[in-house]
Amino acid sequence: MTNRLLTAGFITAVTIALVSCDSRMTDTLTIAGKNQTELLKVIDHYTERGDTLKLKAATFLIENMKEHYYTESAAIDSFVNKVKLLETKVDADSLSSIWATVKEHDKPYTRTDAKNITRSLLIDNIDKATECWKKSKWKKDISFDTFCRYILPYRVLHEQLSEGWRDTLYNEYYPLIEGVNDMKQAFWSVHKAVSERFKRTPYDMPYQVDLFKLRAIGKGSCVQYCVYEAAVMRALALPVAIDGVDVWANYSKNGHSWVALVTDDGTYTVAKNDSVARKMNVIDSSVFDMKNKVESDYEYSTSFRKRCFKVIRSTYESIENDYDDREADKETQQQFAYPWKKDVTKEYMPCYEVKISSGKNDGYAYLCSFRTGKGWTPAVYAKKSNDSYVFIDMADSVVYLPVIFRQGEMMPLSNPFILSGGKKIILNPQYGKTTTAKLFRKYPLTAHFINYWPPIKGARFEASNSLDFKNPILLHIVERTPLLTNEFCTDSNRKYRYIRYVSPEGKNPGISELTFFFEGKQIKGIPFGDDTLNDKNYAFDGDYLTQTEAHVPFIFGVDFGKPVNIDKVVYSPKNDANLIIPGNIYELLYFDMGWKSLGKQTANGFSVSFGNVPAMALLLLRCVASGNEERIFTINAGRQIWW
Repeated sequence: MTNRLLTAGFITAVTIALVSCDSRMTDTLTIAGKNQTELLKVIDHYTERGDTLKLKAATFLIENMKEHYYTESAAIDSFVNKVKLLETKVDADSLSSIWATVKEHDKPYTRTDAKNITRSLLIDNIDKATECWKKSKWKKDISFDTFCRYILPYRVLHEQLSEGWRDTLYNEYYPLIEGVNDMKQAFWSVHKAVSERFKRTPYDMPYQVDLFKLRAIGKGSCVQYCVYEAAVMRALALPVAIDGVDVWANYSKNGHSWVALVTDDGTYTVAKNDSVARKMNVIDSSVFDMKNKVESDYEYSTSFRKRCFKVIRSTYESIENDYDDREADKETQQQFAYPWKKDVTKEYMPCYEVKISSGKNDGYAYLCSFRTGKGWTPAVYAKKSNDSYVFIDMADSVVYLPVIFRQGEMMPLSNPFILSGGKKIILNPQYGKTTTAKLFRKYPLTAHFINYWPPIKGARFEASNSLDFKNPILLHIVERTPLLTNEFCTDSNRKYRYIRYVSPEGKNPGISELTFFFEGKQIKGIPFGDDTLNDKNYAFDGDYLTQTEAHVPFIFGVDFGKPVNIDKVVYSPKNDANLIIPGNIYELLYFDMGWKSLGKQTANGFSVSFGNVPAMALLLLRCVASGNEERIFTINAGRQIWW
């Protein structure tokens, strides 16, 4: 490498010595190929000026540049150009529609930073970042190391490169904090402003465009939002990182990301109703807010919270690790070899050390969490040390399964355990102590759906023998927050041709399913409703994921064709279809060094019962026909406890 550098006449002896003694710098320059001249001129630029601070900053960026990349595609450019021409309001549907028109021409190609970045971009970035940091009112609170890691980088994640974004974002947002002296208060003010300016609106285009394009669109996924917010913060000399969970430990198939203020004394974030950033704050998006109140004796709990097993920070700096488990499958190897992530779980919650005896096993072991739709997935690894595996900074109130890999196959080391107060509660099935489990769901019910139901109070069910309902007969009025499934009885001696649902005055909650019965037999008819409805048939299609609703208060109903007897009406509000649905076949499994079946049941109602369920068993209920939203649970006092 030194001989190649000597051929470039502009390079000083100091530059050569600096580059030759650092393997990370050498790696980047090797990848850069012909573009190494651009990188070395940055080093030489600050060397000649004797600017030691900026030279160190440039060195940090180039040393950690080697594997950073971005994606380009003609389809991306076409997408952005079409968005700029939109004359109507930009929303997720319109953005997804535009992407659908161009994605067939999508031929993405990856550009590595080392081969493509220019000296002007790097120098401009270093100069602007350093100047802003030095003149900030909180410079004394930000060390040079923190500056390098969380203010200096020219990129946030893998967005396309752009020059000049610091000036643009600084000029737009600095007036918000001009009189603010406290870094945490400034962070809160900017976070609030960005939340109003840039909306988290996921759409189908999967790539990370440059910051100017992102700013122009003003909408994006959770990750795109975080990229934009982090860039704004860094342009104002606020040291930030994107923290997040790859996937929740007890809910969903997805994870979540947020922007955190990273100071020399800890990590600060903003939660709902905060007026300043705080340490050890509530994990962003982990709480389902109840926007509509339910009765104090309501049957369902509204306190479900998402939990995580690890909080991971995305970094510009390449974090080296000693992971090299060649027995693991490729997906696991790639997961733990990823160079730009740092475990920051202890910045958000109390953490514990977990020790697993190794026996005759060697190499690596993992703690898995159960991932919705995927099953047991490695969350963290440990190398064998002194006949055991030690896992550090593990989150509490999570179920973990310790495993090893052999030739790509995952093998449990023991049964799963609940980490509770730092203590392991091993879920070994007790076959000598069994019970009958009556189950109502295969997935936790959260306030996200319960929020839709209180507005149904006041809704009416009416009957008539004339379509105009000139003199309607009131069958039922909803007086309490409904449940997942609700039924009421009617006078079976009277006959009606028409029955309708009338949403409450001023409200428009959707109805997922509406069925009518007489002496146990379902009575069907022809749906009717006005043009405000999305689809009047959805309430009668047997699909709990669809609902009849409108943007205004609405009325819909059924014409039975002739007056008929009805003795029971059953209805369900908008929901996630993870309740027990009559007619579906369900299988209950328990874990004992692998999943084992307790049999299958066809649901005759809105629950299923299984006998011979071992105490202390970890359980999983599956719908045989469809759907993979299912969660592990235990049984406590007859109730499902979700993990």
